[in-house]
Amino acid sequence: MATSASTSPILELKKTLITDRIIYFDTTTDPLAKTSMCYNINRVFRNPTLMSGILEYVESYIEKKMGDITFDAILALNGNSIPFASDIATTLEKGLMLLDGSSSKFTTTIEPDERILLVIDTVRGEEDYEVIDAVIKRLKRYDSILAGILVIFDQDIGEFVRLTNRIPAVHSVFSFNDLCEMAYNNHLASQFDYEKYKFYSEKMIKSELIKLNVDIDTENKPDTSDSTEPADLV
Repeated sequence: MATSASTSPILELKKTLITDRIIYFDTTTDPLAKTSMCYNINRVFRNPTLMSGILEYVESYIEKKMGDITFDAILALNGNSIPFASDIATTLEKGLMLLDGSSSKFTTTIEPDERILLVIDTVRGEEDYEVIDAVIKRLKRYDSILAGILVIFDQDIGEFVRLTNRIPAVHSVFSFNDLCEMAYNNHLASQFDYEKYKFYSEKMIKSELIKLNVDIDTENKPDTSDSTEPADLV
């Protein structure tokens, strides 16, 4: 007898992310203010069984969906990203690289022409984007390449748009949109929470796309200013 979807290990893992409140709906927030989907990485680190399941799924994801990306070393964006980056580096027998605190300075030597995979547990805000930009510049200085970005938990509020504008090879393992859909379909989320998150997610993604188009239009806009020097007045 074929295994039903309800007993799928992947589905059970995703359900656990909701029931163990790794990803949860915060019903106390203003419904008109922002998304109700929140993320607590500390609950992952305190649950060895769940962490093991997540790491196994991440390894499977890389094997099945990232075969087109070649890289020589793994770089963790921050402290919360280190457990994921370390496991990937060990499994794939790649070097592990860390950043010095919140700066873009590497704690290990970079070799010329090295291809680096950046691992991020989740993008939290502007500071993360600033560090990512600084990392890309520093790698170029060493004639190395950021080959790809792997986001473990993608909140689906425009991160993918902003990251792919920096580098095309961006992958996300767990999508908040998919988790929200799964939670609603399996009676783990109310219709209100479902609609609230979906509305906010679409709004933020559209906002980032509009910003991106404006930035591109500004960059490509021809210089129509008169560059000639004014004639001296007599």
